Amino acid sequence: MQIKPIEQASPEEIAGIFVESWKQGYRGLASDAYLDALTIEELVEKWESWLEIVQPGYVAVVDGKAAGFISCGPVRTRPPGDKGIIPLYAWEIYALYVHPDYWRQGIAKALMNRIAEDLSEKRSRSLILWVIKNNKRAMPFYEKLGGQRIGKKRLEIGGMTVDESALGWRDTNTILEKVKL
Repeated sequence: MQIKPIEQASPEEIAGIFVESWKQGYRGLASDAYLDALTIEELVEKWESWLEIVQPGYVAVVDGKAAGFISCGPVRTRPPGDKGIIPLYAWEIYALYVHPDYWRQGIAKALMNRIAEDLSEKRSRSLILWVIKNNKRAMPFYEKLGGQRIGKKRLEIGGMTVDESALGWRDTNTILEKVKL
């Protein structure tokens, strides 16, 4: 597996990973009708514009094929209670998805590790992400990497209301330590 800058992946590859991971990973968490209606073609334009603004972002490549990606940037959705002039969390993971054909192969862990290394190099180590609370694969994964539940909110996805939890790391060195274990 290689971890490369996300710009080295095409919007079609990123959209494909996103669509397939949602269709399989969010069954029971979002409406089937919404998931069934997701198409790669519909999302390519979104990813073309998004790939220009996410920094840092990385793609995992396995045998020459894009298998997963992560995108990160300045925090845009602060957790409840974080209302100060200087936010408690400086960076946010906007997306972390792995194509279902590559689940349980260490790709998500490698991508989280790369983001943690990047933020450590920037000397900006606080990080947050939002995940559907009932996502029984994602929540334990992030908690094993040291993520702490720090907030929650309600969100509508495809006509269904879901609860999201914010997980935060005040120091992403925790991720680097947990990945090495």
